[in-house]
Amino acid sequence: MRNIAILGATGYIGKSLVQHLSRQKEDKFFLFARSQEKLKKLLYVTDRNPLFTTGSFQKFSAGHYDVVINCVGMGNPNEVRKSGMKIIQVTEKFDNLILKYLEKHPNTLYINLSSGAVYGKIIEKPLEITSQSVIDINNLDSGDYYAIAKMNSEAKHRALPNFNIVDIRVFSFFSHFIDLSSGYLLADIINSLRYKKELITSPDDIIRDYVGAVELWDLMKLIMKKRTANDVFDIYSAKPVSKFALLKYLKRRYGLQYSIVKTSRKQSPTGIKKFYYSKNRKAKNIGYSPKKTSLEIVDDEIKYCLLP
Repeated sequence: MRNIAILGATGYIGKSLVQHLSRQKEDKFFLFARSQEKLKKLLYVTDRNPLFTTGSFQKFSAGHYDVVINCVGMGNPNEVRKSGMKIIQVTEKFDNLILKYLEKHPNTLYINLSSGAVYGKIIEKPLEITSQSVIDINNLDSGDYYAIAKMNSEAKHRALPNFNIVDIRVFSFFSHFIDLSSGYLLADIINSLRYKKELITSPDDIIRDYVGAVELWDLMKLIMKKRTANDVFDIYSAKPVSKFALLKYLKRRYGLQYSIVKTSRKQSPTGIKKFYYSKNRKAKNIGYSPKKTSLEIVDDEIKYCLLP
């Protein structure tokens, strides 16, 4: 039985991961978050699994863990838009906390959730292993701060080759824990379905590669099995999905009503990403093989968002 610490356990991805892990009995988990009240509510949702222990961030350094998973961060568009310097400070603070822990416990594996945002704000074609990051250094804004914060963490990790640190770049994540005020496309879709109102969308098609807690944990288990590594992997589903393929499916299945209108709605602060997914299959080298497509992952979770 491994001791696994999860920092940021009450965030969007952290909460989704914890609920998924509540079904397994193979490991012991130590959950850390800023709000102890939210942690208590989370444990109630997960049937108070006796293998879960909760604590404040101040107690993290005193524990003994085989694996540390860092889910801390702000990723939704509205948070990024308002974050400013805070996004860099928060990312740096918790990354340094874990790196300091590794200095005393060098055999611990550190798995960090990074982002596809490290590639830059404008992505006009699918990303490859040869793709390079592009940042307009003379015109920085909140979307760049987010990308730079993640890139800075990855750079620090690669500069510490003797530590076991693996970054997972997440492009699009979805679970029923989504914040419906976040500004994500799927949040807007769910609000339209819930309140039976028409979704207004632009004529521009985009392609997204949604993964969920299952895919994330499958990749993490393979990284844990490998044990010693200092690397980075792009995560992916069995197949990405376009916006209009998703809308047409949800119209058939749930009666989603939508109109295509040229709109002046604010673009995402993380940039114009028409093809926000990676064709880098390096994770396949360690055995990662996702079973579900993005559309199937969305379909599995969205029904819980529509319950009364």
